[in-house]
Amino acid sequence: MAVNTQYRIQTEEGVVTLHPPVLIRIIEEAVAVFRGNVLLGHHRGYFVDWLAKTTGTEKGDSMDLEVTDQGFRVTLRVVIQTGLSLQETADTLIASIRKGLEEVAGIKVAEVTIHVTGMISQKLTLSRCDLEFKG
Repeated sequence: MAVNTQYRIQTEEGVVTLHPPVLIRIIEEAVAVFRGNVLLGHHRGYFVDWLAKTTGTEKGDSMDLEVTDQGFRVTLRVVIQTGLSLQETADTLIASIRKGLEEVAGIKVAEVTIHVTGMISQKLTLSRCDLEFKG
């Protein structure tokens, strides 16, 4: 994650200060809705829980967060279960992340980008890929 110690966002009500663990948790909740069919990923296509156990990588490595004049930008890397519609899954995830950040954190979201870095089969076989969805 492109980590600042905190993110300051000017809203109509004043300045909102958000810390990365709060943002990560909101995004994790959006991913959790898929009940294991979508996992936080790494740019190399690994899913983060496995990668963290084997290399000590943090969950924050699966996302980049940026504050711009247009609003908050989120880039998320995920691994998706085979058999799911990639476009539908990405659209649902984008909407869920946007809703979570806007409703829970009260911040304007400029863009959410989903990078599908891998596909995982029923037998936990990982296939690398690189697909991008924006919303």
